[in-house]
Amino acid sequence: MSESASVRRVTCAPLPPGRPVLRTALGLACLVAAGWTASVAVAVLRGLHPATAVLLAVVTLLGLGLLVSGLRGLPDARAGRRGSGRRVLAGVGRALLAVLFLALAGATAWLRPAAATSERIADGVTVAESSTEIVLRPATGTATTGLVLQPGALVAPQAYVPLASDVAAGGYEVVIVKQRLQVAFLATGAAEAVIAHHPEVTTWAVGGHSLGGVVAAREVDAPAVRGLLLWAAYPASRVADEEGLDITSVTASANGLTTPAKVAGTRNLLPAGTRFVEVDGAVHADFGDYGPQDGDGEPTTSCTSAQEQIVAASQALLSGLAR
Repeated sequence: MSESASVRRVTCAPLPPGRPVLRTALGLACLVAAGWTASVAVAVLRGLHPATAVLLAVVTLLGLGLLVSGLRGLPDARAGRRGSGRRVLAGVGRALLAVLFLALAGATAWLRPAAATSERIADGVTVAESSTEIVLRPATGTATTGLVLQPGALVAPQAYVPLASDVAAGGYEVVIVKQRLQVAFLATGAAEAVIAHHPEVTTWAVGGHSLGGVVAAREVDAPAVRGLLLWAAYPASRVADEEGLDITSVTASANGLTTPAKVAGTRNLLPAGTRFVEVDGAVHADFGDYGPQDGDGEPTTSCTSAQEQIVAASQALLSGLAR
C-alpha cells in the first residue's frame, strides 16, 4: 500500500468511539433528570407555572436526540479532514457543550418541586386557579384588602393554600404567585401584575416565605402596597422607611434555615417600626404544607399550633391596613 493511500485511510477514519458514548451518556443524563423531576406527579406538574412543562419538554427532546445520535454512532464526515488546530477547537467546543448539557440536566433535577402534603381549605373560602396564580377569597362579600404571597424556593404553590386560606378566612383576598420554575427571583414584578388583575382590592400587602420574602421586600414600591409580610424571611437590602408602610416579620425559633441569628443580623435592613413575631418551637417548613425540609431544625411545637400563630400575625397586619 502506498504512503498516500495509508494517509487517506487514516484521515478518513470513522469518528472515534468515545464521541457516540459521550452523546449517549449525556442523553441518558438529560432523560433521567427530566424523569426525576416529572416523577413528582402529573397533578403537581399541572399546578405549576407552564415554564416547568416547557423545561421538561426541552430537556426530554434534547436527551432523546443525544441518545439516538449516540446509539447510531453518527460520524462527522468532515472530522477526518480537519487540521490539528481545528480539531483542538472542535474538541473544546464539544467539551463546552457537554458541560452545558450536564449543567442543564443537573438544574432540571434540582428544580424538582416539593409537593403539597395537604389539600385543606378553610371553611367559607373559595379557590380559583390559573396558570400564573392561585386566588383565595371569602365566599361571601368582596374583600378590599389583599396579600400577594410569594412561595419559598422549589415548593409547589399549592403547598401554601391551606395556610393562605386560613388568612383569607379573615375577610381578605390572598393571591399565591405561581413562579417560573418555582424560583422567586424569576417572579420579580409579579405583585404589580396581580394588583392590576384584581382592581376590586384597593389595599395590598406583599409577602413571601423564605426566598419569596426576599423578592416581596423588593416590591413594596408597587401601586397600592401598604404592607410587607415576611414569613421566615429577611430582605437582601434595606427596605426604605416609607411613610405608611407596615411591616411584620414572622419567624420561627427552631428554624434551621432562616435562623434566629440570621434574622437578628438583618434587623437593621428593616424600619424601626417593624413588628417581629417569633413562633416558639416552630421550624421553616411550618410556613407551608410540604413536609420536612433538609437542613431544617427540630420542632418543639405542633405544626397546627405554629400555623395558628402565623395566621394570627398575618391577619393582624392586614387588619391594620384595612383601617
